[in-house]
Amino acid sequence: MDESEIPELMKRRLHVVDETITVTDYESFQMVKELATKENLFPGPSSGAVIAALKKVMDSLAHGTVVVIFGDDASKYRTVYRQFDVFTDSEYDQLKRTAGFLSDTNP
Repeated sequence: MDESEIPELMKRRLHVVDETITVTDYESFQMVKELATKENLFPGPSSGAVIAALKKVMDSLAHGTVVVIFGDDASKYRTVYRQFDVFTDSEYDQLKRTAGFLSDTNP
């Protein structure tokens, strides 16, 4: 992603990384839209990048289980999503009201 930097912790651990997958802002934001519309999630841009990267390698995975971690939600990305035409303000507000959050679930 154009806007992202590798965190210091990751830089110190790059020797354990088997592969890196490049994802564009466009691919990330497309996945954000897909996660929002198909899964009723409220993902941040890095979450979109995780799914975009996964889609690039899915066909090469012979078997097994894949676990992905979404670092945050979209609560602080209103202006980014507006700037890149991901969501209008009304779409953003609607999604924020209706999206599922793990913290909202009852045990």
